[in-house]
Amino acid sequence: MIHPACKMCKGACCEVTYFNAPLDEDHNRLMEYKSVFIDEENGRLFYRCGCKKLVNGLCTIYDSKPKICSEFAVGSVLCISCVNELRPKKAKAILALM
Repeated sequence: MIHPACKMCKGACCEVTYFNAPLDEDHNRLMEYKSVFIDEENGRLFYRCGCKKLVNGLCTIYDSKPKICSEFAVGSVLCISCVNELRPKKAKAILALM
């Protein structure tokens, strides 16, 4: 089920953020979906997100999304940062739903 804050936000976290993803089976899937690969450091991969599977603010692979997307926490520091940066006019309302 999609969190109410996510419904209002429509994917700021999928537009521009850094995901710190472990080297695992999700790597190939993430490389397929993300538009830019940034760096590799200490056995972890950093992705500049610009997910090609986000269409009109909705994830088109929501039910089978990579593990790193499933584990992204609504209300986390990264989440709040994305909302404040990319949804400044709606940020207060989005954050109130978290």
